[in-house]
Amino acid sequence: MRQPGVPWVIDGARVRNQFEVHVTNKSSAPARYRLAVQSPVAADVRLGQTDFELAAFGDVRIPLVIALDASETRPGLGFVLDTRDDSGTTRRQWVQFVAPPRLPR
Repeated sequence: MRQPGVPWVIDGARVRNQFEVHVTNKSSAPARYRLAVQSPVAADVRLGQTDFELAAFGDVRIPLVIALDASETRPGLGFVLDTRDDSGTTRRQWVQFVAPPRLPR
Protein backbone atom coordinates (compact mmCIF):
# COMPACT_ATOMS: atom_id res chain seq x y z
CA MET A 1 0.00 0.00 0.00
CA ARG A 2 2.78 2.49 0.83
CA GLN A 3 4.59 4.00 -2.16
CA PRO A 4 8.23 2.96 -2.62
CA GLY A 5 10.97 5.32 -1.45
CA VAL A 6 11.02 7.72 1.47
CA PRO A 7 7.77 7.22 3.44
CA TRP A 8 7.19 10.94 4.05
CA VAL A 9 7.64 14.31 2.38
CA ILE A 10 8.13 17.51 4.38
CA ASP A 11 6.51 20.50 2.69
CA GLY A 12 7.01 23.61 4.82
CA ALA A 13 5.23 22.96 8.12
CA ARG A 14 3.34 19.93 6.75
CA VAL A 15 4.17 16.25 6.44
CA ARG A 16 2.77 14.15 3.61
CA ASN A 17 2.48 10.37 3.18
CA GLN A 18 1.60 8.81 -0.18
CA PHE A 19 -0.02 5.42 -0.66
CA GLU A 20 -1.46 3.28 -3.41
CA VAL A 21 -4.72 1.50 -2.58
CA HIS A 22 -5.13 -1.77 -4.50
CA VAL A 23 -8.73 -3.00 -4.78
CA THR A 24 -9.52 -6.36 -6.37
CA ASN A 25 -12.96 -7.71 -7.24
CA LYS A 26 -12.70 -11.41 -6.38
CA SER A 27 -16.24 -12.04 -7.60
CA SER A 28 -17.34 -13.49 -10.94
CA ALA A 29 -19.74 -10.52 -11.32
CA PRO A 30 -19.09 -6.76 -11.63
CA ALA A 31 -19.19 -4.87 -8.33
CA ARG A 32 -19.25 -1.26 -7.12
CA TYR A 33 -16.89 -0.04 -4.41
CA ARG A 34 -16.71 3.04 -2.21
CA LEU A 35 -13.58 4.18 -0.36
CA ALA A 36 -13.49 6.43 2.70
CA VAL A 37 -10.75 7.45 5.14
CA GLN A 38 -11.42 8.13 8.81
CA SER A 39 -9.01 10.65 10.33
CA PRO A 40 -8.34 11.14 14.06
CA VAL A 41 -6.76 14.58 13.43
CA ALA A 42 -7.29 17.50 11.06
CA ALA A 43 -5.73 16.29 7.82
CA ASP A 44 -5.93 16.83 4.08
CA VAL A 45 -6.96 13.40 2.74
CA ARG A 46 -7.09 12.95 -1.02
CA LEU A 47 -8.22 9.78 -2.77
CA GLY A 48 -7.87 9.52 -6.55
CA GLN A 49 -11.34 7.90 -6.71
CA THR A 50 -13.89 7.21 -4.02
CA ASP A 51 -16.69 5.46 -5.94
CA PHE A 52 -16.05 3.07 -8.83
CA GLU A 53 -17.09 -0.19 -10.49
CA LEU A 54 -14.82 -3.13 -11.22
CA ALA A 55 -15.42 -5.87 -13.76
CA ALA A 56 -15.46 -9.48 -12.60
CA PHE A 57 -12.00 -10.34 -11.25
CA GLY A 58 -10.88 -6.80 -12.10
CA ASP A 59 -8.59 -4.60 -10.05
CA VAL A 60 -7.56 -0.97 -9.75
CA ARG A 61 -4.81 1.01 -8.02
CA ILE A 62 -5.87 4.34 -6.53
CA PRO A 63 -3.55 7.02 -5.10
CA LEU A 64 -4.11 8.13 -1.51
CA VAL A 65 -2.33 11.20 -0.15
CA ILE A 66 -2.55 12.25 3.51
CA ALA A 67 -1.01 15.55 4.62
CA LEU A 68 -1.12 17.22 8.01
CA ASP A 69 0.61 19.85 10.09
CA ALA A 70 3.86 18.67 11.63
CA SER A 71 2.47 19.61 15.05
CA GLU A 72 -0.23 16.90 14.64
CA THR A 73 2.25 14.04 14.11
CA ARG A 74 2.93 11.55 16.89
CA PRO A 75 4.10 7.96 17.20
CA GLY A 76 1.33 5.48 16.43
CA LEU A 77 -0.76 7.96 14.45
CA GLY A 78 -2.90 6.16 11.92
CA PHE A 79 -5.96 6.42 9.74
CA VAL A 80 -8.63 3.88 8.84
CA LEU A 81 -9.37 3.08 5.19
CA ASP A 82 -12.84 1.63 4.62
CA THR A 83 -13.56 -0.25 1.39
CA ARG A 84 -17.26 -1.01 1.00
CA ASP A 85 -18.76 -3.06 -1.80
CA ASP A 86 -22.30 -2.92 -3.16
CA SER A 87 -23.34 -5.96 -1.08
CA GLY A 88 -22.65 -3.93 2.08
CA THR A 89 -19.42 -5.70 3.07
CA THR A 90 -16.85 -3.30 4.53
CA ARG A 91 -13.15 -4.03 4.84
CA ARG A 92 -11.27 -1.83 7.31
CA GLN A 93 -7.54 -1.33 7.00
CA TRP A 94 -5.21 0.52 9.36
CA VAL A 95 -2.98 3.03 7.55
CA GLN A 96 0.07 4.00 9.62
CA PHE A 97 1.19 7.62 9.19
CA VAL A 98 4.94 8.06 9.49
CA ALA A 99 7.05 11.16 9.99
CA PRO A 100 10.69 11.82 10.81
CA PRO A 101 11.47 11.54 14.55
CA ARG A 102 12.37 15.22 14.90
CA LEU A 103 10.25 17.71 13.04
CA PRO A 104 10.58 21.48 13.03
CA ARG A 105 7.54 22.81 14.88
